[in-house]
Parts: sequence; C-alpha cells; structure tokens
Amino acid sequence: MSRRKSDKEHELAGNPGKKGEHKRPDLPSNLDAMPTCPDWLAAEAKAEWKRLGPMLHNAGLLKLVDRAAFTVLCSSIGHLRRIDAELAKADIVTTGSMGQARANPLHSLRAQYAEQIRRMCGEFGLTPASRYKVGSSEPLRDPDPLESLLSQTKPMWKAPDSK
Repeated sequence: MSRRKSDKEHELAGNPGKKGEHKRPDLPSNLDAMPTCPDWLAAEAKAEWKRLGPMLHNAGLLKLVDRAAFTVLCSSIGHLRRIDAELAKADIVTTGSMGQARANPLHSLRAQYAEQIRRMCGEFGLTPASRYKVGSSEPLRDPDPLESLLSQTKPMWKAPDSK
C-alpha cells in the first residue's frame, strides 16, 4: 500500500489523469490565531508551549483547533522532564517486595511518555520525516523580534522618484 501524497506532491505532479481536483477545505480565517496556553499546565509544560508554539504557528502548523493536541504534547514533555529529574536522583535498580532487584518503575513510565511525545511530534511536523509529510513551506525557527517589528511598521521616509 502506498502512502498518501502531501498537497505539495500533488501540486508538483499536476493532474495527469485529468480528474476533478480534490482540495482539502481551508479552515475559517478566525481559526488561524495562535492558541492560548492553558493556565493549569505545569511550569515545564508552559515553557515548552512558549518555546514551540510561536515556531509552529509561524510555520502554519498550529491553529486554534490544535490547542488540545498541542496541550497534550507540551504536558507530556513537562512530565518527561520531571521524570528525568527524579531518575537523576534515584537508583536505576530498586528492591522489589520480596527483596529481588528490579528496574526502577520510572523507566517504563519514561518510555511511555517518550513514545507519546514521538507520536505527537509527528503530528506537528517536529521531525524531519513529518515535516515533509505535512508539507510545511516555512522553516521551523524562532521568530525574530526585529523582523516582526519591521513588518508591522510603515516606512518613515519615501525614496525620491528617479527621473
């Protein structure tokens, strides 16, 4: 079974079969805004929201309707950071109820969060392969404060007309 082509791949291939075009519906323009960070997120998750949110929004990969999924991603990253901090203080091997050695249960919890983060990163184009699949035309980069300021202002002077 072949994988589904991205919109960019369809555009490049043209319409060789001369079939009617099937475009994905665009979301209403009022949904294009950057979603707000939920108040109840932990500090680590809020920091991730502030780090990733503007980059994804500028690349067109984060909209208001994505708030719940992006909240799951940021929350999972926050949990993973807290688990890593606990594992740094704890022993790798713990003693079971019958005195036997066993792996620290935090390791399996960490693996579950890492897998969830990997899947969610694919949804938002945060891996090289997923960026190709979602067809983002904009590179993921930190927004430049000077660039955004200059794009909002009008020029202070007008170049003289050359005759």
